[in-house]
Amino acid sequence: MSSLLITNDYPPVPSGISTFFYNIWKHLPPVETMVLAPGVEKGRHSNTKVKIKVVRYPCILSGNFGIKLINFLMLVIFTLFLIFSKGIKKVHCGQILIPGIIGLILKKLFKIPYYLWCYGGETTSVYRGKRTMRYWVDRIIKNAERIMVVSEYIAEEFKTFGISNNKIVKVLPAIDHNIFKPTEKSERLVQRFGLESKLVLLTVSRLSERKGHALVLKALKEVKEIIPNIIYLIVGTGPFENNLKIMTRDLNLESETVFTGYVEEEDMADMYNLCDLYVMPNREVVQSTDSIEGFGIVFLEASSCGKPVIAGKSGGTSEAVLDGITGFLIDPDDAVVLAEKITQLLKNASMRKEMGEKGRVWVRDKFSWEISASQVMPFV
Repeated sequence: MSSLLITNDYPPVPSGISTFFYNIWKHLPPVETMVLAPGVEKGRHSNTKVKIKVVRYPCILSGNFGIKLINFLMLVIFTLFLIFSKGIKKVHCGQILIPGIIGLILKKLFKIPYYLWCYGGETTSVYRGKRTMRYWVDRIIKNAERIMVVSEYIAEEFKTFGISNNKIVKVLPAIDHNIFKPTEKSERLVQRFGLESKLVLLTVSRLSERKGHALVLKALKEVKEIIPNIIYLIVGTGPFENNLKIMTRDLNLESETVFTGYVEEEDMADMYNLCDLYVMPNREVVQSTDSIEGFGIVFLEASSCGKPVIAGKSGGTSEAVLDGITGFLIDPDDAVVLAEKITQLLKNASMRKEMGEKGRVWVRDKFSWEISASQVMPFV
């Protein structure tokens, strides 16, 4: 066995990082690579879907410091067992914190090189924290064999931090064009969410502050006066969910907003095809370790389904959206402009169709998991 990926995010955990790793490693040779991921509900079932060698370590997903310490020790034990029983020669650390610490330890003790995957904001003062945390994060970054990033925006962040260009590897996310493609709206889902005769806005993401749901709700308050048959479909769960539900009630948008909760991966393409416009005005949240959108796979998924998109002009989204061609990049703090763009697109079916078609062609030609995996292959 050549390499081991250690990651906190892996299916069935719902996240863009989870989707990214699953699809990259699905296209790498299973005789050379394996994955170490948390043991979560339905985790064993997800292991059987493709020929990726996945080992699950025992993990309690929430708890106090003592529980987290036990989780860390279990991860260390499983990592060391795999290192020595499988003859692992390289380690990929899916995140800086925890996997990155293990990568640094392995390099110092056993001379095993590690490759650090980063998604934006890891070099900021809030992420690096106080003196002890800053010490560890700086050492983890600077001792990595390569910094693996998912956009040029993140590459520039690490160059500014002092990492040389030849140490940075950019691996763009992609999508499966055979899954994410234009189809008729699912009647089952139309009935389930009450979308008959509605124009549908959609956001698919973890419900966190930086995804921009709050700005969509502010814009929706204005748009519904012009387009009364509008519905905003919010797909996902997350820490900001209760705030959004309170905001929905306070803005009197309960009739125009549907929270779907968690949606199974196999239903995701159908969710995109329910909408007329995909919108996620992502923004930077300062003083947070979850501060920025590194790229935005969801924009590719929506475009591949033939949908126009609206994104925040923040982070790495300019590589996932062609402004004025596949959709619009907007100021993520400007609800007025967002309302104008939503209204413009929902009132102009031909513009939606043209942007959606251009988006599908662009994504099909530029983004594939085979290409992304080939960029990772030299490092496994």
